Amino acid sequence: MPETPSISDAPAVNTEPTPLAETQSPQTTPRETAPEPGKQVEESVPAVIRQAMNTRLPALDLDAVPLVDVLEFLSDFCKLKFAVDDAALTAIGGSPQDRVDLHLKNATVAETLQSILEPRKLTYRVRNGEVLILPRPER
Repeated sequence: MPETPSISDAPAVNTEPTPLAETQSPQTTPRETAPEPGKQVEESVPAVIRQAMNTRLPALDLDAVPLVDVLEFLSDFCKLKFAVDDAALTAIGGSPQDRVDLHLKNATVAETLQSILEPRKLTYRVRNGEVLILPRPER
């Protein structure tokens, strides 16, 4: 039975995203984007980032893990850089140390991220090759 990724055993995860050819590099795009829950990352996002965000985690079981540690795990898993706007997070009453409880099976990195961010009134945008975590705009 395959190992279940968790924060405590992140280095032991056997499921890695499919490596891309070394000649492929992300191309930046001025458009910022986050998928709607349950949807794949949009076509306007560079292919390298889209592929990483659409990588599936076989299972994820988190109990009271700090948000910053969860983002570090996801970063290690999908090989993307995540950046948190700490000042904006603090302004809405959040913290990088907020605890995350999450239990998912066969979810993409994008779906996992949405599940973590949505209840915290956060979202993400892809900009200049990194995934920015920031407050969700008021509607």
